[in-house]
Amino acid sequence: MGRPHRADVHPPVKPHVKTAVPALVLTPEEELAAVSAFLAVLPSNTIPKSVDPAKPIDPQLVLDFNVRAPSARKELDQTVKETWARYPVMAFAKKHSAVSREVVRMLESMQLAPAPKVFEVDQRSDKAVLFPLIERITGATEFPVLVIGGKPQYGIDALRKMHESGELKELVEAAGAQVDGAHRKKGRR
Repeated sequence: MGRPHRADVHPPVKPHVKTAVPALVLTPEEELAAVSAFLAVLPSNTIPKSVDPAKPIDPQLVLDFNVRAPSARKELDQTVKETWARYPVMAFAKKHSAVSREVVRMLESMQLAPAPKVFEVDQRSDKAVLFPLIERITGATEFPVLVIGGKPQYGIDALRKMHESGELKELVEAAGAQVDGAHRKKGRR
């Protein structure tokens, strides 16, 4: 017999190769939610000193799912929603700052439920990375930084005006926190 005709020759079957899905690239808003959730879930969670706060954080460091999975974008969207639902008001503050204490007192005076999550950044072991990271993500140039429903608010003069005008209360309620909610809970017991 001779050589097989061209039609009889089949190319070798290539094994099915999964194409790599690129890792998520976070927007600043998503990065703020991911970092905030990571820090809030366990007091022992810290941002590694090896992180360059001037660059976007590697999402795999702060998210608890595979950032290269096909479902990663959907999981990220869910993480963002859940973070701001669970923690509608957060504050990145300094323990030894009169301005930070004033802002925390503003929040305490509203007796919010759920209570605001306050990070005393200057007391954390990762403060050298966390301060510039929060500044870059939020655009803040000073602390404290309030995050209300995922939106950063900062600048003591602006925060004072918002508090005095009632705008701060409105933002907090729109984010899902209940004003006087802590007081009402205590009265039910």
